[in-house]
Amino acid sequence: MSDDLDLDLALDRLDDQDRDDQDADPGTCAVYVLGYSPDEPDRQVRIVRADGTVVTRPCDSQERFEALVEVHRPGIDLDDPERVCWVDHPGEWSGAVG
Repeated sequence: MSDDLDLDLALDRLDDQDRDDQDADPGTCAVYVLGYSPDEPDRQVRIVRADGTVVTRPCDSQERFEALVEVHRPGIDLDDPERVCWVDHPGEWSGAVG
């Protein structure tokens, strides 16, 4: 539970930074893939758009993840850990049937 709170606080600080500075440091994480749960069909993906608005969407596969990021943050290197942050189990999707 503490890890979730720490992540939420970090995301809130990032949101404030992006609102204050539209030309934010390109090294700042823009995409967060929240915790993996084998019992859930989706992982939540939180994207900070270039304009500072935040989009959170469920995602159930790598293909959908790539498409989602391309819509909201085109051109981001999904293999760059400074741009894409995974809470845990990078690249894993549960596959659980909802």
